[in-house]
Amino acid sequence: MFCSQCGKKNENNTRFCEECGAPMNVAPTPESPSTTPAAEPKGQKTWPLRVVVPVLVGAVALIAAVALLASGLGGESGGASDPKTAVSELATAIQNKDGAAAVSLIDPEEVGPLADLYEEAREDPGTLGRIALSGGTTLSFDDLDLSEERVGSGVAKVTIDSGAFRMLITEDAPSDSESADVEERELDFSSTEGPGGSGFYVMTREVDGRWYVSPTMTALQFLVEAEGLTPPDFELSGATEVESTNAPSTPDDLLSAVIQVVNSRDVAQGLELVSTGESNVVRPYTAALQEFFSRIDGSMELQVTDSDFAEQELGSDLVRLDLVHVAVDAYIVSDYESEQASVKLNGLCFNVVSTGGSSSDCEDEARDLFGVNELFVVAKREDGGMRLAPVATALEYIRLLSEQEL
Repeated sequence: MFCSQCGKKNENNTRFCEECGAPMNVAPTPESPSTTPAAEPKGQKTWPLRVVVPVLVGAVALIAAVALLASGLGGESGGASDPKTAVSELATAIQNKDGAAAVSLIDPEEVGPLADLYEEAREDPGTLGRIALSGGTTLSFDDLDLSEERVGSGVAKVTIDSGAFRMLITEDAPSDSESADVEERELDFSSTEGPGGSGFYVMTREVDGRWYVSPTMTALQFLVEAEGLTPPDFELSGATEVESTNAPSTPDDLLSAVIQVVNSRDVAQGLELVSTGESNVVRPYTAALQEFFSRIDGSMELQVTDSDFAEQELGSDLVRLDLVHVAVDAYIVSDYESEQASVKLNGLCFNVVSTGGSSSDCEDEARDLFGVNELFVVAKREDGGMRLAPVATALEYIRLLSEQEL
């Protein structure tokens, strides 16, 4: 089975390409022993590690924030007086496991839905504690030397020129007679190169005269420099500078709009489907993301043939949209292969019928982990309709995970 994006040969029944991570046809495709691997299309870029890095940075930032929320007992709020102070104080908060202080130093438009989860953690620290790993983890930053560069109006890049980050992981002892397993890892910033050969850095943003760390901008800036994409236009950040359009009025309309964006790869149109607070931070990178997706060879056409959602109000204008049933027809074309498929999702079970065969499976792990019978997304009601809230979606899954007896 060959990946339709990068041409890499994968094992049959592989769901994601081992080289670039693109979704694969889950149905097995018969292959002859004499089959010759397809040549990689000329001019096509491959981005395995460099694409994974910014995604991991964003994921780690979210996970770290939630972990800190579970143990945070206090701290001041309101950002910092300058970019370097924001970064150094965030490092101190992480080292001290001060969740409140850490959250107060993250861009307010990104931290949004964390507020409710933080309040829940303060009222019942044991609830979120159930998702913690066994043993303990100690993080420390030593002798950080920071420099800053103002890269736009109200935006600064803070580079960590020297210093070290250490992580000490202590696993619980198997028995009273055995010692705990301790693992230590260290990152020397003076010898660590960021994307494009620069040092490791963190992006910060000014909001109402105070400076905050922006995990989203950091991840996107990594992508821009690693891939040599169009530089960001920081004049596009901020809700007051963006004129909102009417949001989709129903879950079906929202799904149809998302499918249209996937088909067209129109990033600007896609940002109109994300809640204002979460999309504003991404807007400066619109041109860069458009360039990135335009480099992907081939095309994909999706069409929703049937859908059914269940709505559950979460408060603060947030609504959970459970995907009870969704049916989609897909037509994928590359320079060397074409594929047609019909995909049906019923609760946690899916069925795929394609030109290469058929496959079905049920994600029972999701039911066990989160206690849900359907996959879901969280949307925010605004501008007369609803828009996707990715951060709120991730946090709702984390909240449900915390309620399960692990």
